[in-house]
Amino acid sequence: MAETCAAGHALSPLVRAAITFALADPSPESWDLACVKLAEACCEHDFLQRLKLVKSKLRGWPVEVARPAPDAALYRKPSHAASVAALAYAVRETNLYPAYIEQVCASPLLRRRDGGQAVHLARAFTGRLDGGAGQYRIGEAGQGDLTGGMVVDYYTRPSDPWKRIEVRLEVEVKTAKGRIREDQALRQAAFAERGGLYVLTRSIADCISQLVAARERIRTDLL
Repeated sequence: MAETCAAGHALSPLVRAAITFALADPSPESWDLACVKLAEACCEHDFLQRLKLVKSKLRGWPVEVARPAPDAALYRKPSHAASVAALAYAVRETNLYPAYIEQVCASPLLRRRDGGQAVHLARAFTGRLDGGAGQYRIGEAGQGDLTGGMVVDYYTRPSDPWKRIEVRLEVEVKTAKGRIREDQALRQAAFAERGGLYVLTRSIADCISQLVAARERIRTDLL
């Protein structure tokens, strides 16, 4: 990467288009492509312009998409490698819970007839706890990461007043490579048998979509 470029030259339109196009489709692969484009910068000024563009495009990325740390050998300067590494992001399931709670509960697609919030969720703590007399299990086998309910507004006939019910809800959050355990699949089936909702999901958008579809099924069943 030569440092002989004209000072302050504008970012190439082709580079801008390539970075913008790649990062418009959030995925680890598009992140890798952006890292390569950063490494191809012709000078310090060019690198900083590319870095600024990448940062702006990453702001809208879903929290579920990982950005693996790039190989530092790609970059001529250690400072460049460090700047890109600072944008790397490893997805940890527990770090996703606050975003799920905030975005699912606030989704305009999951509003009640009066505009109020239809879904409420809270963190469910499960696992084993070491105590003085041994280990204690917290929660139930296969319990979802988030627990709460969804209010469904419905009517039986168009001339009847609207009614509402609340359906028990659990959400099990999985990362892209997370596996569904047998006890989770069994709990999902048990919830369905009792009329509840147990959502297995890998993204906030998918979770919202499943809940919207479930709400419509429940309304149809209540007719």
